Amino acid sequence: MNPYLEIAQALTTDVEYLENMAQKQHGRPQDKMGEFMRLKPPFFARSRELLEAEDWIRIIERKLDIFKCIDPTKVILVNLQLTCFALAWWEIIKAAHKDGISWNKFWKPFVDTTFRRLPGTSSKRV
Repeated sequence: MNPYLEIAQALTTDVEYLENMAQKQHGRPQDKMGEFMRLKPPFFARSRELLEAEDWIRIIERKLDIFKCIDPTKVILVNLQLTCFALAWWEIIKAAHKDGISWNKFWKPFVDTTFRRLPGTSSKRV
């Protein structure tokens, strides 16, 4: 699927969700996992393009920002969306960090590892 189309669909889903939340006036959702999954976060396996991995992180962060998630919750929710190579990477990282891992320590190694680095590319975040 076209990455720009995926971003547009994700934005549309976010807007619809926020409109529904405003109409309900129930405040903050209690079930973060259920609410997060209702936003239809994209899955991620691996990418050959750095921007694709970074775009995935940005989309996920926008969805997490809706709930004002704390670090451990962010990492747990995000890892529900990892598949294939990215999931295997996460299993190794999780085993190495028995006490958990913060969001800031998660995203950079995630981006660095889950895309095939091409000569002359960097993992600098925009």
